[in-house]
Amino acid sequence: MAELPKTDDLHNEEEDALIVLADISGYTAFLRENRMALAHASVIVRDLISTIVDVIEAPLEVNEIEGDAVLLFALKEGKSEEEWEECKKHLGKTLTELIKAFHSRVDEHIALNMCSCNVCANIPNLELKIVAHSGKVVCYRVGQFKKLTGFDVIVAHRLLKNNVGSNRYILLTEPARDDVFSQRRCILLNTRNTMMILVR
Repeated sequence: MAELPKTDDLHNEEEDALIVLADISGYTAFLRENRMALAHASVIVRDLISTIVDVIEAPLEVNEIEGDAVLLFALKEGKSEEEWEECKKHLGKTLTELIKAFHSRVDEHIALNMCSCNVCANIPNLELKIVAHSGKVVCYRVGQFKKLTGFDVIVAHRLLKNNVGSNRYILLTEPARDDVFSQRRCILLNTRNTMMILVR
Protein backbone atom coordinates (compact mmCIF):
# COMPACT_ATOMS: atom_id res chain seq x y z
CA MET A 1 0.00 0.00 0.00
CA ALA A 2 1.33 3.45 -0.96
CA GLU A 3 2.37 5.67 1.89
CA LEU A 4 0.50 8.95 2.32
CA PRO A 5 2.61 12.12 2.26
CA LYS A 6 3.62 13.51 5.62
CA THR A 7 2.23 16.94 6.41
CA ASP A 8 5.83 18.20 6.65
CA ASP A 9 6.29 17.28 2.96
CA LEU A 10 3.32 19.36 1.83
CA HIS A 11 4.14 22.99 1.01
CA ASN A 12 0.61 24.29 1.23
CA GLU A 13 1.22 27.83 2.43
CA GLU A 14 -0.05 30.53 0.11
CA GLU A 15 2.62 32.67 -1.51
CA ASP A 16 2.37 35.97 -3.37
CA ALA A 17 2.99 35.50 -7.09
CA LEU A 18 2.60 37.01 -10.53
CA ILE A 19 0.88 34.54 -12.87
CA VAL A 20 1.28 34.97 -16.65
CA LEU A 21 -0.22 33.03 -19.56
CA ALA A 22 1.23 33.51 -23.04
CA ASP A 23 -1.29 32.03 -25.48
CA ILE A 24 -0.95 31.58 -29.24
CA SER A 25 -4.09 32.95 -30.92
CA GLY A 26 -5.30 31.05 -33.95
CA TYR A 27 -3.70 27.78 -32.81
CA THR A 28 -6.87 25.66 -32.90
CA ALA A 29 -7.90 26.90 -36.35
CA PHE A 30 -4.27 26.52 -37.50
CA LEU A 31 -4.26 22.83 -36.55
CA ARG A 32 -7.84 22.14 -37.65
CA GLU A 33 -7.30 23.66 -41.10
CA ASN A 34 -4.03 21.78 -41.45
CA ARG A 35 -5.05 18.38 -40.11
CA MET A 36 -3.52 16.60 -43.08
CA ALA A 37 -0.21 18.28 -42.36
CA LEU A 38 -0.38 18.01 -38.56
CA ALA A 39 3.30 17.09 -38.21
CA HIS A 40 4.31 20.19 -40.18
CA ALA A 41 1.98 22.43 -38.13
CA SER A 42 3.32 20.95 -34.88
CA VAL A 43 6.91 21.79 -35.88
CA ILE A 44 5.98 25.44 -36.42
CA VAL A 45 3.99 25.72 -33.18
CA ARG A 46 6.77 23.97 -31.23
CA ASP A 47 9.27 26.48 -32.62
CA LEU A 48 7.05 29.42 -31.59
CA ILE A 49 6.57 27.98 -28.09
CA SER A 50 10.37 27.56 -27.85
CA THR A 51 10.77 31.21 -28.86
CA ILE A 52 8.51 32.23 -25.96
CA VAL A 53 10.37 30.02 -23.48
CA ASP A 54 13.78 31.32 -24.62
CA VAL A 55 12.82 34.91 -23.70
CA ILE A 56 11.93 34.01 -20.10
CA GLU A 57 14.39 35.11 -17.45
CA ALA A 58 14.31 35.39 -13.67
CA PRO A 59 12.22 36.17 -11.73
CA LEU A 60 9.76 34.57 -14.20
CA GLU A 61 9.79 30.78 -14.45
CA VAL A 62 8.05 28.43 -16.84
CA ASN A 63 5.54 26.35 -14.89
CA GLU A 64 4.15 24.30 -17.74
CA ILE A 65 3.29 24.25 -21.41
CA GLU A 66 -0.44 23.80 -21.99
CA GLY A 67 -0.76 22.99 -25.71
CA ASP A 68 -0.70 26.46 -27.27
CA ALA A 69 -0.04 28.35 -24.03
CA VAL A 70 2.86 28.76 -21.63
CA LEU A 71 2.07 29.21 -17.93
CA LEU A 72 4.65 31.40 -16.21
CA PHE A 73 5.00 32.64 -12.67
CA ALA A 74 7.21 34.77 -10.43
CA LEU A 75 7.17 34.27 -6.67
CA LYS A 76 7.74 37.21 -4.33
CA GLU A 77 8.92 34.67 -1.75
CA GLY A 78 12.04 35.74 0.11
CA LYS A 79 12.38 39.07 -1.70
CA SER A 80 12.52 42.38 0.12
CA GLU A 81 10.42 45.31 -1.15
CA GLU A 82 13.55 46.76 -2.79
CA GLU A 83 14.37 43.45 -4.49
CA TRP A 84 10.79 43.08 -5.74
CA GLU A 85 10.85 46.66 -7.11
CA GLU A 86 13.99 45.69 -9.03
CA CYS A 87 12.26 42.56 -10.31
CA LYS A 88 9.32 44.65 -11.57
CA LYS A 89 11.59 46.38 -14.07
CA HIS A 90 12.49 43.01 -15.58
CA LEU A 91 8.90 41.72 -15.57
CA GLY A 92 7.49 44.59 -17.64
CA LYS A 93 10.39 44.37 -20.06
CA THR A 94 10.02 40.58 -20.37
CA LEU A 95 6.30 40.80 -21.24
CA THR A 96 6.98 43.25 -24.06
CA GLU A 97 9.97 41.18 -25.21
CA LEU A 98 7.71 38.11 -25.44
CA ILE A 99 5.48 39.91 -27.95
CA LYS A 100 8.45 41.21 -29.95
CA ALA A 101 10.27 37.86 -30.06
CA PHE A 102 7.13 35.94 -31.03
CA HIS A 103 6.23 38.23 -33.93
CA SER A 104 9.83 38.45 -35.07
CA ARG A 105 9.90 34.64 -35.29
CA VAL A 106 6.56 34.57 -37.15
CA ASP A 107 8.05 37.09 -39.62
CA GLU A 108 11.11 34.85 -40.07
CA HIS A 109 8.88 31.86 -40.84
CA ILE A 110 7.00 33.94 -43.41
CA ALA A 111 10.16 35.37 -45.01
CA LEU A 112 12.01 32.05 -45.19
CA ASN A 113 9.00 30.06 -46.33
CA MET A 114 9.60 28.05 -49.49
CA CYS A 115 6.53 25.87 -48.99
CA SER A 116 3.10 26.35 -50.55
CA CYS A 117 1.17 24.10 -48.19
CA ASN A 118 -1.83 25.31 -46.14
CA VAL A 119 0.23 25.20 -42.96
CA CYS A 120 2.75 27.75 -44.19
CA ALA A 121 0.05 29.87 -45.83
CA ASN A 122 -1.66 30.22 -42.42
CA ILE A 123 1.42 31.26 -40.40
CA PRO A 124 0.52 34.99 -40.63
CA ASN A 125 -2.72 34.23 -38.75
CA LEU A 126 -0.85 33.25 -35.57
CA GLU A 127 -0.78 35.94 -32.88
CA LEU A 128 0.19 36.15 -29.20
CA LYS A 129 -2.06 37.10 -26.29
CA ILE A 130 -0.63 37.59 -22.81
CA VAL A 131 -2.68 37.77 -19.63
CA ALA A 132 -1.26 38.51 -16.20
CA HIS A 133 -2.70 38.49 -12.69
CA SER A 134 -1.11 38.81 -9.27
CA GLY A 135 -2.42 36.96 -6.26
CA LYS A 136 -1.88 34.01 -3.97
CA VAL A 137 -0.74 30.58 -5.11
CA VAL A 138 0.13 27.31 -3.45
CA CYS A 139 3.22 25.61 -4.90
CA TYR A 140 3.79 21.91 -4.59
CA ARG A 141 6.00 19.35 -6.23
CA VAL A 142 5.08 16.22 -8.12
CA GLY A 143 8.37 14.47 -8.84
CA GLN A 144 10.56 17.04 -10.58
CA PHE A 145 7.63 19.30 -11.50
CA LYS A 146 6.58 22.40 -9.56
CA LYS A 147 2.81 22.86 -9.73
CA LEU A 148 0.73 25.95 -9.00
CA THR A 149 -2.78 25.88 -7.63
CA GLY A 150 -5.24 28.29 -6.08
CA PHE A 151 -8.08 30.63 -6.93
CA ASP A 152 -5.79 33.23 -8.52
CA VAL A 153 -4.40 30.62 -10.95
CA ILE A 154 -8.02 30.02 -12.04
CA VAL A 155 -8.54 33.80 -12.42
CA ALA A 156 -5.50 34.01 -14.72
CA HIS A 157 -6.87 31.23 -16.94
CA ARG A 158 -10.32 32.84 -17.04
CA LEU A 159 -8.79 36.08 -18.31
CA LEU A 160 -8.16 34.32 -21.62
CA LYS A 161 -11.94 33.93 -22.02
CA ASN A 162 -12.70 37.58 -22.71
CA ASN A 163 -14.36 39.76 -25.31
CA VAL A 164 -11.30 41.78 -26.32
CA GLY A 165 -11.66 42.55 -30.01
CA SER A 166 -8.09 41.61 -30.85
CA ASN A 167 -5.89 38.51 -30.98
CA ARG A 168 -2.78 40.46 -29.99
CA TYR A 169 -2.71 42.04 -26.55
CA ILE A 170 -1.32 42.15 -23.03
CA LEU A 171 -4.17 42.08 -20.51
CA LEU A 172 -3.36 42.93 -16.89
CA THR A 173 -5.41 42.97 -13.73
CA GLU A 174 -4.72 45.96 -11.47
CA PRO A 175 -2.66 43.86 -9.03
CA ALA A 176 -0.57 42.56 -11.96
CA ARG A 177 -0.12 46.07 -13.35
CA ASP A 178 1.21 47.18 -9.97
CA ASP A 179 3.65 44.24 -9.94
CA VAL A 180 4.79 44.66 -13.53
CA PHE A 181 5.22 48.41 -13.83
CA SER A 182 6.80 50.74 -11.31
CA GLN A 183 4.57 53.60 -12.46
CA ARG A 184 0.91 53.18 -11.52
CA ARG A 185 -0.29 53.58 -15.08
CA CYS A 186 -0.68 51.53 -18.23
CA ILE A 187 1.03 52.30 -21.49
CA LEU A 188 0.02 51.49 -25.05
CA LEU A 189 2.67 49.36 -26.69
CA ASN A 190 4.05 50.33 -30.07
CA THR A 191 4.86 46.72 -30.87
CA ARG A 192 2.88 45.74 -33.97
CA ASN A 193 -0.26 47.48 -32.70
CA THR A 194 -0.33 45.40 -29.52
CA MET A 195 -2.90 46.67 -27.05
CA MET A 196 -2.31 46.82 -23.32
CA ILE A 197 -5.55 46.51 -21.40
CA LEU A 198 -6.19 47.01 -17.70
CA VAL A 199 -8.92 44.93 -16.04
CA ARG A 200 -10.44 46.62 -12.98
